[in-house]
Amino acid sequence: MRTLNPVLTGALLLLLGAAAGAQTVQFSTLTNLNGTNGSYPYAALTLGNSGNLYGAVYEGGSNNYGAIIKVTPAGTVLPFYSFNAAVSDGVHSTNSTGGFPYGGLILANDGNFYGPAASGGTNGAGAIYEITNETVRLFFNFGATTNGTNATGAAPEGKLALGPDGNFYGTTYLGGLYGRGTVFKLTTNAVFTKLIDFTGTNGGNPNCGLTAGTNGNFFGVTYNGGTNNNGTVFKVTTNGSFTSLYSFPTGGVTASFNYTNIDGANPSAALTRGNDGQLYGTSHNGGLYGAGTIFKITTNGLLTTLLQFNNTNGGAPLGEMLLAGDGNFYGTTPAGGTNKSGAIFKLTANGGFNLLFSFNPSVNSGHGFTNNSGASPYAALAVGNDGAFYGTTTGAGAAGLGTVYRLSVSSGSIPLGYQLLSTNLILNWSSAAFSLQSAPEASGTYSNVPGATSPYTNPVVSNRRFFRLIEN
Repeated sequence: MRTLNPVLTGALLLLLGAAAGAQTVQFSTLTNLNGTNGSYPYAALTLGNSGNLYGAVYEGGSNNYGAIIKVTPAGTVLPFYSFNAAVSDGVHSTNSTGGFPYGGLILANDGNFYGPAASGGTNGAGAIYEITNETVRLFFNFGATTNGTNATGAAPEGKLALGPDGNFYGTTYLGGLYGRGTVFKLTTNAVFTKLIDFTGTNGGNPNCGLTAGTNGNFFGVTYNGGTNNNGTVFKVTTNGSFTSLYSFPTGGVTASFNYTNIDGANPSAALTRGNDGQLYGTSHNGGLYGAGTIFKITTNGLLTTLLQFNNTNGGAPLGEMLLAGDGNFYGTTPAGGTNKSGAIFKLTANGGFNLLFSFNPSVNSGHGFTNNSGASPYAALAVGNDGAFYGTTTGAGAAGLGTVYRLSVSSGSIPLGYQLLSTNLILNWSSAAFSLQSAPEASGTYSNVPGATSPYTNPVVSNRRFFRLIEN
């Protein structure tokens, strides 16, 4: 939230405040994925201790089974590992390290990265891999499935979370006793404990990771299941105590085949814990326009919808929102925006929404849809040591296989100008991204001035009044 030092108006005194911050957005494509260096990334990048960012790319690489890339502080993108080719027996595709990595990496306390591979591994049900000094090795194999079920879960798609006990906690999209996924714990020695089997009634098919809360609690979402089979929000403790906090509501299908409801459906992104202790998230579907929502939910399960995506402002979010150092949330949508190719947005601390960037329209080049920015950003944003945001797109770019990009957001200034006449004070400002507020005291409770647009005329009276601008 950015505010302007107040302007005081009255019969005897006028004090002009300083300037408020606005934002200038600069976007650059760092590399176009071409298959050899990976293709179709779904996972967010992760900042390492060296200042490099590392990320998993779902397909491509030398064996077309996925790759790991490194983004240097200078913006150079380097592929340094390709997942091994798999051998299929007609039921399972197996290899030594896993493949098709859908989820992102976590930097653990030992300085190594750990990540999920949705396929492959010794049993063909997915694996967890470890990266030490840019050397990749198998860390854990999920058990083979029979008719879609097993004891451990299968197809891990979500980023791991670190618990207060130093162990890893995660989810699987499939497998478990009911074939609807699991919640599990892994020690640093790769000792596995299953905590929860999803049954459908308590949720099903989580395709993102857990978010650490307080007192050893983790919070997560499931894409399906719950009371209305539209997904859930849940809490689980390190010893496996499970609480279903919220089931997304039912809805209807419009003539254009959009699924609509009040609060969204099918959450696909991990929750983000805000500075207020509440959890912030998105739904992929539903909402009033069928394009998803942004919501916040208390740790007791009270959900408030903050924004309805309508495609113009973005649509169908899949990656979790990032809480940045300025106290605002930043996120991506793979659909919608000005060009219907996806967007990057900001959610301010007081619930205001800004569309920061819309990806360029794509054209059919005969070899897929291409453009110079990328399109359909599935992944969340990451912050580099330079304070800029880094991300990936799953489509378009020069080869139609996705991109790696950098986005910087810098502050400018929006002055609150004034003209003092004999009977009126006229206030003016140049950005519709700010609203005018007033209060009887500088330290008082400010409220929006109803209908105030620039220029705004305020009568000069004996009672003093303070004015300020606040970012929407």
